[in-house]
Amino acid sequence: MKRTIPILITMLAGIVLLISNFIPATVSWGEAATIWFDILAGIAFLLGGANLVRVHLKKVSDKPAGWGYSLIVLGTFFLTLGIGLGKVGVKPASNAEFRGETFAHIPAENLPPELIFKVPGIFPDRLKLLSEDELYYAIPASCREQFTITPAGEFTFRGWMLDTQQGDLLSISEVLDWKAAIEELHEQAQPPKDLADSVLYRFEHHAVSISGVLTKPQEEMLLSLGSTEYWKTAIEEALKQSHNTREFSVSKPLEQFSLPQPLAERVTLANNKMAVTGPLSDTDYATLSKQFPVVRSITPAELEALEKELNKLQELTPKQTEVLRNKLKSYNWTADQLIESVNAVGKPAAGTKNYRQLKTER
Repeated sequence: MKRTIPILITMLAGIVLLISNFIPATVSWGEAATIWFDILAGIAFLLGGANLVRVHLKKVSDKPAGWGYSLIVLGTFFLTLGIGLGKVGVKPASNAEFRGETFAHIPAENLPPELIFKVPGIFPDRLKLLSEDELYYAIPASCREQFTITPAGEFTFRGWMLDTQQGDLLSISEVLDWKAAIEELHEQAQPPKDLADSVLYRFEHHAVSISGVLTKPQEEMLLSLGSTEYWKTAIEEALKQSHNTREFSVSKPLEQFSLPQPLAERVTLANNKMAVTGPLSDTDYATLSKQFPVVRSITPAELEALEKELNKLQELTPKQTEVLRNKLKSYNWTADQLIESVNAVGKPAAGTKNYRQLKTER
């Protein structure tokens, strides 16, 4: 029984999680099962850790043969536990969750009334049969904190709606009126045109995300979108964070340093010091990394010496020499790729044999 009951509980929890992905009315069961899993997992970790300490402390106390290994286990266990709980070596970066973005943490319920959008809608028949709790869980998890339906059927949305959230809401019902209302709500729940590419609301982090560094008019426009003190304080702090400047040492001076706008306004290089203002996106990192080649270019004298050495081993054709020179001028190659490129010159491309050729070879 000690083994059978846990297996049955595990099987039942697995079935609940499975069906909750296909039957909307059972979504709350799946979420409840997930919560219980987290609770039980936490208890299991505590019991496991306590048991490990108890067993090895007893060995250290009794000092049987090999008791020193138990001392090592206990030492490494507490060392690992301390590093994990203390977040040693991990810098908190709550305002830089994504590259190129700065967060203003504002829960959906604290968004200003100016960012609450409403459209007249319809209450699908399927949802009318649900209780208040069931209706809450029938709404996709990505929209529960922002989307509500009034008893009269009016749709309201707090903050700006992402395209993925619109897709989640559209999937609730196939009724055309429902889809048209969600479409209209999505169109309304968007930031102003001048901020459309610079700000969004990340529901999973309960935060307004600001991309890069905003211009002064954009900052003023963003602040004016809300009248509450909570909004202004959070946005001002995020804007301040987005203007932070960091400095990095450059070991060797670069022959040339040229960046496209507007990145050039935020990244400067002087006296072997590179200053970066604001967060950098993945695209910014890629652009900046091209200014720092991983290898130096080969000199003409070195190239000539290399060609002579290769010709001693096997004389290169003019075409192979051309491929070799072009490859070495770039930084995007490895030794294996260089050898393969030179060896492949002049070889016919592999073709697909027809059935008659295969029959003849057989």
